[in-house]
Amino acid sequence: MKYCKSCGAELVDEAVICPKCGVAVEGSVQEKGQNKLGLVGFILSFFTGPVAFILSLIGLIQGKKNGEKVGFAIAGLVLSAISLVFAIIIWSSLIGSLASGVYGFATLALL
Repeated sequence: MKYCKSCGAELVDEAVICPKCGVAVEGSVQEKGQNKLGLVGFILSFFTGPVAFILSLIGLIQGKKNGEKVGFAIAGLVLSAISLVFAIIIWSSLIGSLASGVYGFATLALL
């Protein structure tokens, strides 16, 4: 059995508000849980772009459906999208420099 902190009335264990004074019972408001898949996607966004993007996207969809916090899922989407753009830029410049290097060697071999 628990008691109201405001008026001292005896409360049943399932009570959300005090029937005598109407004050909310402490601990009755449940806080939204953190979306675990979104958190994993956020952490992986520092290491792997595509995997983190997919996990964060799934975490965002599931978190909204279940009423969970989705802040980490959104952050994971943004960070993984940025890392994917940087990876594309780096790979394209690397492939471009290798292609020009190979072409240069092939030209020298013909001479």
